[in-house]
Amino acid sequence: MAVKAPPAAKAAAMQASGKKGRPHRWAELATAVMIPVFAVCVYYIFFTSQTMADAVVSRFMAPAHRLVGGLFDLVPFCVMEWLYAGLILFAAVFVIRTVILIRRSGTKLGTLVYRVGILCAVGLWLFCVYLWMWGVSYNSTSFSERSGVSNGPVETDDLYRVTEYFVKNAAAHANDVPRLSDGTFAADEDRYFARSVLVYNRLSEEFPTLSGTVSRAPKKIFFSKIMSYMGFTGIYFPFTCEACINVDSPPCLVPATIAHELAHQKNVSSEQEANFLSVAACLSSGDDVFVYSGYLSGSIYLMNALYLADYDRWAQLYDEIQGGMLTDWNENNEYWKRFESPITDSSAAVYDTFLKANGQEKGIASYGACVDMLVNYYKDRI
Repeated sequence: MAVKAPPAAKAAAMQASGKKGRPHRWAELATAVMIPVFAVCVYYIFFTSQTMADAVVSRFMAPAHRLVGGLFDLVPFCVMEWLYAGLILFAAVFVIRTVILIRRSGTKLGTLVYRVGILCAVGLWLFCVYLWMWGVSYNSTSFSERSGVSNGPVETDDLYRVTEYFVKNAAAHANDVPRLSDGTFAADEDRYFARSVLVYNRLSEEFPTLSGTVSRAPKKIFFSKIMSYMGFTGIYFPFTCEACINVDSPPCLVPATIAHELAHQKNVSSEQEANFLSVAACLSSGDDVFVYSGYLSGSIYLMNALYLADYDRWAQLYDEIQGGMLTDWNENNEYWKRFESPITDSSAAVYDTFLKANGQEKGIASYGACVDMLVNYYKDRI
C-alpha cells in the first residue's frame, strides 16, 4: 500500500521543486490579458471613425450609462472615491504579497513575471471598460456639430461686448442670492444640489440633443479637500456614471460645476463644450443661484480671454466688479492660491496629457476655449 505524503509536506515539496499548484494558471492569465487586448484592438480598428463612434454611443454607451447610472444612483454617497480608496489598498496589498511570494518561491523570476502579468491584466480590463464606456465619445459627433453653436474664432470687439454683458449681469445678480452679513455667498447647498436635476430642462428644449439622457443628482465628494489639492472642482466617473462635486471649493461656483458635470452625464465629453453648456444651462434655468453662478463662471472665462486680447478694456471691466461679485471673485482667487503646489501642477500635467490623448489638442487650456462658443452664442442675443 502506497504511503501518501501529508498535504503540508506535499505543498512544501512542490514549492521546493518549483512546481505550481495550479498548472493552468499561465493559461488563465494569458486569457485574462488577451480578452481586453482583443476588445481594445477592435475599438481602435473599427470605432475611431465618427460614424462608427456615433453608433456605439447611441446603441451601447448611452444605454449602458442609463443602466449603470440608475443602479449607482441608489447609493447616497459618491462610490467613485471609495473605489479609488479600494484601488490604492489593493495596490498596497498586491505589492506586499508579491514581495512575500517572490521570497518564498523557488522560481523567483517566474513568480515576478506572473504577478506583473496580473497587474497588466487588471490595468487592461480597466482601460477596456473605460474605452467602451466613455473613450468612444471623444470620437463621436461633438455637441457643437450637433447643435450648430460655432466654436470658431471670434472678433475682439465681440469678445469685449459679451464679456461686458456677463460682468454687468453677474454684478447685478450677485444681489439675488443669499449672503451672510459680511457679504459671503450663503445659498443652501442641499437645496441647489436637489434642484440641479432640473437645470437642463429649458436648454434641452432649444437643443433636443441634450434631452436623451436621464439626469441624475450629483454627489458630494467626502474627501473634497484632496480634490482641491489636485486642482479639481468636480469629476465625472464613467465607471459608475456619477457626477461627483468638490464641495470644499468656493460655493459661489459649485452650482456651475454641477452643471458642467451634468453635461458629461449627457454624453458631452469635450471639456470646452461642457463649460459652455454649464454657463448656458445655468443662465436658462430660472433659478437665482444657478443664474448667478453661471454669470460669474462665464465672466471668469471671458475675462481671462480678454486679459490676453485687450488688457486696457479688461482693466476697464475689472473696475466694474464690485459688491457681492467682488467678494466671490476674491474668495475664489484666494482659495485656489492656498492649493498651489507641485501636486497641483503634476495633476494638471497628467490631465493635460489625458485630454490631448483623447483628441482635445488644446489640452487643459480647452477649459478657456469655451469662450469662442460663449461669444458666438451670446453676441447676437444681447
